[in-house]
Parts: sequence; C-alpha cells; structure tokens
Amino acid sequence: MSWTDAWIGLRWHDRARGPEAYDCLGLYLAVLRHRLDIDLPDPAVRRAHASRAVAALAPSFARVDAPLEGDALLFRERPGRLHVGYALTASDMLHVHHEGQGSCIDRYTSPRWSSRLEGIYRPHA
Repeated sequence: MSWTDAWIGLRWHDRARGPEAYDCLGLYLAVLRHRLDIDLPDPAVRRAHASRAVAALAPSFARVDAPLEGDALLFRERPGRLHVGYALTASDMLHVHHEGQGSCIDRYTSPRWSSRLEGIYRPHA
C-alpha cells in the first residue's frame, strides 16, 4: 500500500479544502503539508482568479527545471485559469481536476498535460 492510496478518489469541488473534497490548489496544499510538513498560506481564491493565487503564493516558490516530490506543476487551462498538480516523480503527479472522477495519479508528461505545462515550482517555507 502506497501513501498515495489515501489521496486517490477524492471529489473535486471549487474552493474545497477537504477532507472529502478538494480543488486542485487545496489538494496540493494538503498533500504538501501531510508529506513534507510545509504549511503554505492558502490564498483561497476562485478558479477564475487562479492568477491571483499564483501571485499570492509566488514568494513561497522557486522555479526549477526538473521536479522532485512536492514540487508544484502549474498548467494553463485557458486564459486566466490555471491548474496545479503535486509532483510525485519525474513523470507522475497527484491532482484533482473538475473534469475528472476524483483525485488521481496522471502522467504530466502525457500530451494532454505536457502541452499546457507552464512551469515547475519548488516550495520553500
């Protein structure tokens, strides 16, 4: 049994912070706190204002070229909308998406995600 098992299948809900449902940022922040004991401030903004969330969190992250576990994978969904995943490996992420059936592990290197990758960001407390 992997530690990720407890984080799979959780529902998506806008601005949800768990434990039964999360939005992508809520899931990222919760897993980061659980796995790496990094407790970042939650900008608690709507998906439509995701750019504001990135600006609010920017001082807590450094852009990197290759991911380590816990890095934030930032994806452009459409203008003004962003999506974040929790890096697990050099190719996999844990995330929850409004179009999915719940939180899951996906290959962020797949064509669906890699074409929209905006950057990899390493958190620091």
